[in-house]
Amino acid sequence: SLLRSPPLKTKQPTLAELLCDGNPQLASAPENMRGDSKLLLVCLEMQQKFKDVMVPKDAQRAELHAQSDKYVHELSQARSRIEQLEREIAFLEWERPSRYIYWKRRMVAFICYLLEKTVQWFDWAWQAFQRWRNRRKTAPLY
Repeated sequence: SLLRSPPLKTKQPTLAELLCDGNPQLASAPENMRGDSKLLLVCLEMQQKFKDVMVPKDAQRAELHAQSDKYVHELSQARSRIEQLEREIAFLEWERPSRYIYWKRRMVAFICYLLEKTVQWFDWAWQAFQRWRNRRKTAPLY
């Protein structure tokens, strides 16, 4: 059978003459070439060689285009993730301990200032009370 015979022993039939007469719907050959079989066969052979080269290249182009779309999508996701991380970094820098320590130091300084003023006012009030009490003192009656 043909399926079991080695490829070298088989012969493939080839066309030597191509008759296009009587086929008005033939789209592969223009009307002015239908009479010249050799030219038509050369053109069809050239067209087949072109397809043999272009089909794999077109498949490769489609594969590369799909891969490019995938990389563009991954790049877009990476950029959005970078933006999110930059926002988190900015927030953490704003919230980091040095800022907290700065505001704590200012708050403690303000509380110390209020305490000093309160003690000072208390001292003034105590001194005023002492002066008032000393003015009201009278000598003891004997």
